[in-house]
Amino acid sequence: MIRTVFLTSLLALAAPAVAQDASSPPSPPESGTPPATDPATETPAQPSARPATEQEVGTLVAGEFPRRDLDSNGSLNQEEFTSWLGELMSRSPGGAAGGDPDARVASAFGQADADGSGTVSPAEMIALLSRHH
Repeated sequence: MIRTVFLTSLLALAAPAVAQDASSPPSPPESGTPPATDPATETPAQPSARPATEQEVGTLVAGEFPRRDLDSNGSLNQEEFTSWLGELMSRSPGGAAGGDPDARVASAFGQADADGSGTVSPAEMIALLSRHH
């Protein structure tokens, strides 16, 4: 479950912004009666998974980070980060859809590298995922 939340958080960070339609919403019917809906065509509400706690995110990052830090220097460079995120995106349903994957990864890396060092530390990864879950 925590891996799913982690994956979802990373993909949400990497997803491009979607412009919203500025058109006005349809006006309600004159009679005040809501329009009839066809139960056969309605999409049932999906239960939402609870967001991961900062402790859960920290546990996951602590477990995964050393495997992704290929040069064992304590931080992820852009190549290491890109490899990890690309792998997660390829395993996610619809993860490859939604725009240029390189741009999505670059955007996520830029958000994760809070101190501008050109690398992502475990603390930066935890902070990033904790504020975006």
